[in-house]
Amino acid sequence: MYKRLKKVTSVILIMISLMTLFGPAAFAAETSAVTASDIIMKRVDKTNDYVYNAIEVAVKQAEIEVLNENKSENIDLIIDKIIEKLLEKTESKVDKLITAAAEEGIEITRTYIEVVIYDRTILVDPCYAH
Repeated sequence: MYKRLKKVTSVILIMISLMTLFGPAAFAAETSAVTASDIIMKRVDKTNDYVYNAIEVAVKQAEIEVLNENKSENIDLIIDKIIEKLLEKTESKVDKLITAAAEEGIEITRTYIEVVIYDRTILVDPCYAH
């Protein structure tokens, strides 16, 4: 009976010492994964803020051009340039975020919203993380 008690006690002590030694290392990967996803989520929020601010700037630029009474044929070209610049800036920023998130194993999709600039409706892409 004492032999069995000694074996059980020694096995329990060995397991406790192993958990004490290797326990924190086992949970370190989990902690870093949470940190990585938190960082990506902050970048998603920051990118979305950037996209919404860029939309506001583009809408204001278009309004200023129209209010300056540029009623010539060039107003369409000016609005086209404003839209093109907006789409280039936002798509570039979102593409960089999607690439960085994919490296961390996080899926980010584009969620297009409709934006009206002057008399045109376009689709702009803030993102959504899964």
